[in-house]
Amino acid sequence: MTQKELFHFYNDKFQLIYADLVAIKGDKPTEIVLQIESFVSHLAVANTTTDDEQVKSNLTKAQGHLQRACLDAAKMLWKELKERADRVYKKKGVLDWCIKDTSSTVKSMYQRANDFASEARRIEVQNIGKNPEASIEKYYESANEFQNFLRSIDWDRVEKFSAFDWKNIIKSQIIGFIFGILASAIVAILAWKYLPVS
Repeated sequence: MTQKELFHFYNDKFQLIYADLVAIKGDKPTEIVLQIESFVSHLAVANTTTDDEQVKSNLTKAQGHLQRACLDAAKMLWKELKERADRVYKKKGVLDWCIKDTSSTVKSMYQRANDFASEARRIEVQNIGKNPEASIEKYYESANEFQNFLRSIDWDRVEKFSAFDWKNIIKSQIIGFIFGILASAIVAILAWKYLPVS
């Protein structure tokens, strides 16, 4: 890549994915920050040397760091959104009662996201050492589809639904029952000890 192409890749692809990642995580992952620092360092060397071989070598290294940063950002974004989607998808009753669309539409979003991720992984494995950026687009598509899935969930309903979760209701009833037995036992013991027997 030429220096101009590197900057286009940085602006048009990396920045977009990285902005989404930072917005979702609320943090700038250290691994990516380090890759971008290395990218900038190699660009600085490429722009301050007069040796053509050094320029070419440092542009190649800058490209490698930028591609790695972009791939890492896409994978981190995908992983974060997949984990969130998995928690919702596996929660009993949510897809029946807490969605804004039809159940089949929401389930197909989830499946499509997983299909994109499988394809991304396959492309990544096939391109190890050859083209590190080949799978970036598919990881990003998967992340976006998981994001669409999460947007289709009615979070107010999830909160209300969780409050009426049978496990919580049964647990609170059992705790109440145990306290009732203990209170009755204490009253019985006090009555037996302090009340006169006729």
